[in-house]
Amino acid sequence: MSETAHIGYNTVIKTGAAGSQKTFAGVTQDDLTLSAVTKESITKADAGTKRVAVTRVDTAFKVAGICSHDSTQVSRKEIVQMVYAKAEVDFTYISSDANGNFSISGKAICVGYSETTPADGENDPTYSLDLQVTGEVTIA
Repeated sequence: MSETAHIGYNTVIKTGAAGSQKTFAGVTQDDLTLSAVTKESITKADAGTKRVAVTRVDTAFKVAGICSHDSTQVSRKEIVQMVYAKAEVDFTYISSDANGNFSISGKAICVGYSETTPADGENDPTYSLDLQVTGEVTIA
């Protein structure tokens, strides 16, 4: 899934089956988290020295400022339905720095949704998604 940044947004999410897939974009909230999951062992052969091995890396991030990425126009209702469907979505996270761009892409599930409606009622509500990556990722 090759994507480019979209109007200042650094995450692209695709949901739905092929042919009816919808795409939306968001910006991560400075909380891309990579966490190594480890397994510890102590054996007689190690003479009591603890050994630690990384078994996998868990990846999670929060996406806010969600907007439609193309002409498919994803609605808030469809985003809430996606959360309740518990389905995997395709994602591409794009990062830029002085040395260039790189991306992380794969599949994720939504493990959280929040919506904030302004008290004045004049502005649109803002909403965000908490995503947990499932399976392998591609770094390009």
